Amino acid sequence: MLSLLISLAVAVVGFTILSARDLPTPELGELLEQFARNAGIAALGGAFGVGIGAVVRNQFVAIVGLLVVSFAVEPALIALAPEVGRFGPFGALPTAAAALEPEDVGMPEDVDLLPAGVAVLLLLAWISAAFASGAALLRYRDLE
Repeated sequence: MLSLLISLAVAVVGFTILSARDLPTPELGELLEQFARNAGIAALGGAFGVGIGAVVRNQFVAIVGLLVVSFAVEPALIALAPEVGRFGPFGALPTAAAALEPEDVGMPEDVDLLPAGVAVLLLLAWISAAFASGAALLRYRDLE
């Protein structure tokens, strides 16, 4: 729901700015498609966050670790080895799943992102791996 509210707020501001500058605005169908993609990516990100939360019990470590990985490690990997970095769950895969261009989100232009459907499947694989790891750790922690 929050993703839809943010998308709506961005759309209203964007339409206002584009209209004031007499620039073309996206059609309603394109806008609704982007809203749906944003909501889908938010749902996948939320599920991945739950899986990571099951693995890393300390909230501070989980949040700082995710910030370091998403803002330092993955961008460095994309810059140094784009053929590997395009499989990262924090930048490249959500960008590809939302059908955005790499340069639109600050990635180098030479990054060859995966098709949207493949990106969604790989995000589901990352989510499944996080949930499986969390379930295994929960089972192990119960035995101690």
